[in-house]
Amino acid sequence: MLAEQTPSRPSFQVATHMHAEGMNARPATAVTLVIGLLLGALFNLLWSHFPPLAALGLWPLGLGVACVGCVLGQLRRGVAPAWGLAIAGQALGLLGLGLLFLAQLLG
Repeated sequence: MLAEQTPSRPSFQVATHMHAEGMNARPATAVTLVIGLLLGALFNLLWSHFPPLAALGLWPLGLGVACVGCVLGQLRRGVAPAWGLAIAGQALGLLGLGLLFLAQLLG
């Protein structure tokens, strides 16, 4: 009897998550880009002795780490994650590691 009277909470949470994804998509992307650029600058400061091609590879690596970190933060908060951002982060990380590898082979 009591189960019939209480509304189902999961359906309300799903609707809230879908609404929150649409509202938080732009700020999350902007925050990710800012954090990614700051990470790229930090990586370049920490490893300033790298050759230019390797230093160039640190920027997409920093952006990739920030993209994946943003998606993990969205999962932690309970907001529907932007999976496209996670895939872009993985691609950027792969590009950055590829440039680091190429710089190691050429240098």
